[in-house]
Amino acid sequence: MSRIIALLCFAILLLSSVHASKPSKSKFAWVSFLYGTSYFTPLRVMQASLRRSGTPYDIVTLVDTDVGPYYRRILESDGTIVLDIPKKIDNSYAGDAVFQDRFAAVMSKLNMFNMTQYEKIVYLDADTMMIDQFHKSNDVLFKCGDLCAVFINPCIFNSGVMVIKPSSKLFEDMISKVSKLHSYDGADQGFLNSYFSDLLSAPLFDPEKVGNEKLHGNYRLPTPFHVDHFLFYQRGKWDMPCLQPRILEFMGPAFLKPWNWWTYVILDLSWEWLHIKQNLPNSESEFFPFLCYLGFTAVVFLGVRIFLKSRTRGALMKRVQQKKMSESVLLLQSLTTGFAILLVCMYIAFCMINPSMHPSYAIFTFLLWSHVLTPTVYFVYCVVSFQPHQSARTEAQLLNKTILLASIPVATLFFFSFLWKLLGIIFLFKKISFLIVAAFVQIFSFFAFFGFTASLWIKSYENSKDHI
Repeated sequence: MSRIIALLCFAILLLSSVHASKPSKSKFAWVSFLYGTSYFTPLRVMQASLRRSGTPYDIVTLVDTDVGPYYRRILESDGTIVLDIPKKIDNSYAGDAVFQDRFAAVMSKLNMFNMTQYEKIVYLDADTMMIDQFHKSNDVLFKCGDLCAVFINPCIFNSGVMVIKPSSKLFEDMISKVSKLHSYDGADQGFLNSYFSDLLSAPLFDPEKVGNEKLHGNYRLPTPFHVDHFLFYQRGKWDMPCLQPRILEFMGPAFLKPWNWWTYVILDLSWEWLHIKQNLPNSESEFFPFLCYLGFTAVVFLGVRIFLKSRTRGALMKRVQQKKMSESVLLLQSLTTGFAILLVCMYIAFCMINPSMHPSYAIFTFLLWSHVLTPTVYFVYCVVSFQPHQSARTEAQLLNKTILLASIPVATLFFFSFLWKLLGIIFLFKKISFLIVAAFVQIFSFFAFFGFTASLWIKSYENSKDHI
């Protein structure tokens, strides 16, 4: 009998533990939208910043059909609830003059207004990020009204951060007016500004005064809940008494987003974004692609060495001898060719380097290709065009001088990098001005390199003709 009682007690404890471990359904949720995979990593970074803030509410991603199982599994392993878009909504503004192809699927974001399984949701764009420098939690947003958003533009609210009270009736009414209301941008933001045209006159939500009562109606959100990252550079590291940003969005052109390696040269906040990215679970290693880039560089060097030892050099020399061009014309031609080689090497670097590669690896590879491959290819050009009829020892001396001259732009770059760090440049316009000056100095350095190198080879070529 005692054994039966013990087994019953054990069963009761087991059932109670299972029931306690079952997660309770959240009445609030942070919601995002993903179509395609170009914003997959930014979405993970944004949601990681959410978890860092300690929010207890659901983190949900609405995904389109073009998001495959692999990406869904990673999101789920992060702790994200992945839901298929219930209703695919075509963009009826596709024929407008302001329409852009990247807005083809954005109208499906309206499905979040029909997520009635939640009492309140906060929608976040994938290129947003929580700033915990001032506030650890933004859960106070769920105390706002039926629709809340920030007017970053004085006349237009931005749909990148919105508080929404889902309603099937509201959703059906919105769908019926999609093709009827004007959209200034040919996308969801323009439509929502037309649909909620009275939001500009709505009261301002004050998170400091809100209590346990439920707010009804629409509210304007204070600016700290949706801040353009460019404000950081215009005002100098949030040096504004009235602004303590809670949610940041990387607005502006796509090439200024923090997942592009070249933004790390001028945009300090990209490093904050990278810090979160590096701590993501299941993230792929970027060191192997970097080794592949180094291998490609080694192959090019090997090919150059094989070429220099071949007997087929000087193919262009006969053509030069026939034209009998003056030394000044040859020098101008060599300078033009040098800059063409430089541009080609830089273009190859931009095309071949993965934009989302770690900035340290990417910048090093770009400098390697532009400052090492360029002199190497230019040296080959000089050998082909002005092959001297002299000993291998003399040719080796020319090669040594060429390599020495190639250090001019490299040394210039390192000097400006050291000066940059020494000055501690913060403001964006100062950084851009500094970059322009550095770029012009780099161009002058390459001009000196191409000019002096060409002069050496041309003189060697002229001397070789005199001895024939």
